[in-house]
Amino acid sequence: VVAHTVSHTVTTAELQLNDVIQMVKVPKGATVLDVILVSTDIDTNGSPAVVLAVGDGDDNDYYVTGSTIGQAGGIVRSNALTAKPKTYTADDTIDVTVTTAAATAATGTISLTVLFTTN
Repeated sequence: VVAHTVSHTVTTAELQLNDVIQMVKVPKGATVLDVILVSTDIDTNGSPAVVLAVGDGDDNDYYVTGSTIGQAGGIVRSNALTAKPKTYTADDTIDVTVTTAAATAATGTISLTVLFTTN
């Protein structure tokens, strides 16, 4: 099992609805087993709104859906009902998508660890 982690400094411009941050490259033939998303507080509003998802080009919330960890900072593992091991037939990336924009976007850091096997 390979664990690949990528950290990204998020700018306020990247926290708009449907923004996609390509994070971890997975090679053709890889089987993704799990993902772990860590975020600092990237929405400093008194009523934060930012919601994040983790997926790929086929399904933006395949692994993580409806995560509010960016509202105060935190960690989440695969939580979507679809989050079963997935084998990629072509090179791809595992992405973080903003599914609800930040109320008051703040620069911060997101890190994504993808656990996968290779053939």
